[in-house]
Amino acid sequence: MTSTPKSNDELRIYVAEEALRYLGIPYKFGATLDEAPNCFDCSSFTKYLYAKIGIELPRRSLEQAAVKEHAIIADFLHNGKTKRIDPEQSPLFWKPGDLLFMRGIRGNYRDSLFDNGKEYCIGHVAMYLGDGMAINARSPQGVWAVSLRVLQQPWPKYKIILVKRVLL
Repeated sequence: MTSTPKSNDELRIYVAEEALRYLGIPYKFGATLDEAPNCFDCSSFTKYLYAKIGIELPRRSLEQAAVKEHAIIADFLHNGKTKRIDPEQSPLFWKPGDLLFMRGIRGNYRDSLFDNGKEYCIGHVAMYLGDGMAINARSPQGVWAVSLRVLQQPWPKYKIILVKRVLL
């Protein structure tokens, strides 16, 4: 993008396109912004990308999910159980740049950050790119773009349970 994006729609596209520039960058659990762009973990990757457009996100995925100013676009937690999305149907209401939150295989789970009484247990974040694709930093792949089906396959706990929009 040659000019500075102005509207939220332009910023969403910019963040998604910028994310693709980091394909193949190695994953490191607990990576800090000081280590970027040489390595990322899932939440340092989303934090880094949004910082490029002047939006400050918290450091950890659970804290990013708990930001109250960001709109909940989809909540797949039903009666304490997550409901797996159908990856064959691209979520038409999601937009590039939306953050996809999952339990993950490790992380810090402090459900008291949410005031709706649900136990989200979030330990991983990815970013929606559009057309049923997401990008995230995860071991062992590093930064990779992947379909929603593949994103949720490796471990049973990788289920998208919350989608939030940073740019309203």
